[in-house]
Amino acid sequence: MENHTHPENFEVKSKPAHLADFVPPRHWVGTEELQPAYWSDPKIQERRAQEFYDKPIETLEAIERSDSGGMARREFLALMGASMAMTGLACARRPVHKIIPYVVQPEEIVPGVANWYASTDPETGLGVLIKTREGRPIKLEGNPDHPMNRGKLNARAQAGILDLYDPARLKEPQIRSRTAGSSQSASWAEVDVQITARLKGVAAGRARVRVLTGAISGDSTRRLIREF
Repeated sequence: MENHTHPENFEVKSKPAHLADFVPPRHWVGTEELQPAYWSDPKIQERRAQEFYDKPIETLEAIERSDSGGMARREFLALMGASMAMTGLACARRPVHKIIPYVVQPEEIVPGVANWYASTDPETGLGVLIKTREGRPIKLEGNPDHPMNRGKLNARAQAGILDLYDPARLKEPQIRSRTAGSSQSASWAEVDVQITARLKGVAAGRARVRVLTGAISGDSTRRLIREF
């Protein structure tokens, strides 16, 4: 910001002889420049008469003479370089996931158009509506036709959709050892072989089957258990 007030506009009773040939600059940057005593300092006259008020070499020398307890210029440049390198690594390209179109598109699925399905929250038994896109659930809402919640849904039930996209979810079956108490990853083929062998033992009368589940509030789940 510049101000066009000239220092010569101020009344000066006595002007030193060494100020006779020195003309102050037209623009001022500080209120101290409005005082006639400011221009009587020979160092100020020499500095204001030069091209740069603060020379670059003087600035570098002042940094070198700064307190040794602070950060040195070389350390500052090294940290800046490391931070730029870390920023470049953080902007690495994500893995490429290709979109494969339908060979035979289902009639009920239109790309970009959501489908809604009615279901029940397994923990609370509340009726929910599941919003899906291309078969992927993305939102839960309350079912207005359900007699318990009538379209309302609490925050915990709405956050249940996050369990489907939890990166810590198991990606393959686990076989738990009764003796060691630990679990080991297995393929679906291995699990099918073991379960089939156990079920054949049930048919021969050498074992019994128990289904362990949580609270079941859906009719479809009950029907599947009865069929099993």
